Amino acid sequence: MDRKFLRPKEVEDIYSIDAGTLANWRCQGRGPAYVKYGRKVLYPIQSLDDWCLNHQVRTVDHYQGFDE
Repeated sequence: MDRKFLRPKEVEDIYSIDAGTLANWRCQGRGPAYVKYGRKVLYPIQSLDDWCLNHQVRTVDHYQGFDE
């Protein structure tokens, strides 16, 4: 069975985003999209992947055609 959601601690382990940072971002209305089921906070894996792609920092090499 493919999982579709991760708990904050799992996000921390896989994406190296501290669970405390995720909590702060939720309070500030920032960060990746999440779902609340009662008191549980879950992050859709697809939303995490999309969020990471949208926050890539392009380097000069990328714009000069050196990125491989």
